[in-house]
Amino acid sequence: MTDAMRKRFSGKSVLVADNAEIVVDVLSEALRCLAGRLDTAGSGTEAFAKIMDNDFDIILLDILLPVISGMELYGLIKKYRPHLTTRIVFLTGDASSEEIWPFLSLCGCRFLEKPFSLKDLAYIIPRN
Repeated sequence: MTDAMRKRFSGKSVLVADNAEIVVDVLSEALRCLAGRLDTAGSGTEAFAKIMDNDFDIILLDILLPVISGMELYGLIKKYRPHLTTRIVFLTGDASSEEIWPFLSLCGCRFLEKPFSLKDLAYIIPRN
């Protein structure tokens, strides 16, 4: 665990929303001892319900979630919980696709392309 990880995640409430169980497991394991509260979701519907009930400090959101995609979920967050949009970091395996890249460019959210390292994750999360 790096000092950067400790500084950026210490005491924060974090939602990890990804349908890839391995991604959720790895991120949960890495963040469990740092985050003040860690929650997970395996679908866009589940993530939306948790986002409506919680003011997460950090939302790690897969773009290709089932049922409600990460892109659709962003629109719902922007409509119902706009103050949370700046806390989103999108996770994607294909940032350069014709559908995903324009979305990422327009929304202005930070993103990480899979696979990424924990160092990459720590770097992209704001310090405060």
